[in-house]
Amino acid sequence: MNLFKSVWLVVAVSLMVPAIAQTSVSDKAKTGDSASMNMQILRDKVRADKKLLVAQNMQLTDSEASAFWPVYEAYQTDLGKLNERMKKVILAYAAAYNSGPVTNVAAKKLMEDSLGIQEADMQLMRSYVPIGAVPV
Repeated sequence: MNLFKSVWLVVAVSLMVPAIAQTSVSDKAKTGDSASMNMQILRDKVRADKKLLVAQNMQLTDSEASAFWPVYEAYQTDLGKLNERMKKVILAYAAAYNSGPVTNVAAKKLMEDSLGIQEADMQLMRSYVPIGAVPV
């Protein structure tokens, strides 16, 4: 069952950066922990840079922009919720890994949780198709 552990590690690492970049302010950032505050600043910058990149490449007219940006913001909010779930799975994996060898049962559950989140991500993208928006 080492394959489960290997697959989980690949999935966790590949999803870690966007999951962390999309998460909301942590409790530590609210209380003033400088590392958490720096991470929050980085997240905010990534979000702003992403939005700027989208805006520059889409070159929307005013009427298109007024229709697009609310959908974009709604999608980003929904995506942030999924990424928060993925962050929790990644942290659960880290905790399991740091407490000793990860059991096959734990690895399988974590992988199933991760795959469930990926399926929810696909459903989220599909839910925006009728709106006429392509998620970015």
